[in-house]
Amino acid sequence: MYIKVQIEFKNKFVQNPNYLIPKTRRFVLNREGAIKATRQGAIAGVCVCTITLILFIIGYLGNYSEDILGYYNDPLILIDLSAALLFTFGIYKRSRAASISMVVLYLVSQVFFYFEGFSLGPITDITSTIVALIILWFFVKAVQGTIVFHRIEKAENPNYKKTSKIWYYVGIPIGAILMGLVAL
Repeated sequence: MYIKVQIEFKNKFVQNPNYLIPKTRRFVLNREGAIKATRQGAIAGVCVCTITLILFIIGYLGNYSEDILGYYNDPLILIDLSAALLFTFGIYKRSRAASISMVVLYLVSQVFFYFEGFSLGPITDITSTIVALIILWFFVKAVQGTIVFHRIEKAENPNYKKTSKIWYYVGIPIGAILMGLVAL
């Protein structure tokens, strides 16, 4: 149950028998769709980082110690913010690892907020949950977009180079350290 995909390459369609997609998949992205998905994920990341920075500034300058603004009064939020900015830039550059890391970071922070019990009222909780799910959807689409983009690039470009091994030896430990610092 597979279909062959035609890949658009310089306004010509190229049939590639090695590039098969299951028929059951409904949202198949082409190159432009993958680029659009990663761009939207990067925009969602910029929005999340902007909101985090605004809440940090309000909490820090207002010297709040309770509720959600008290949480953002902590200077360690800047580590979370820098990790989110780094992952957002990675999504913009179509990095698969950065997009997956952003989804994990966002899920961990939302689970933390849920279990900490920060509440601003029932209407605000429902609204923030809906907004969080929409942002998460953009991040998941960015993961799909980066993966599809690299698959198409590999199929189209005979000079496609794989990720350098240095990123596995340097990037993974740095990412693990950042995720550990964010978890504090």
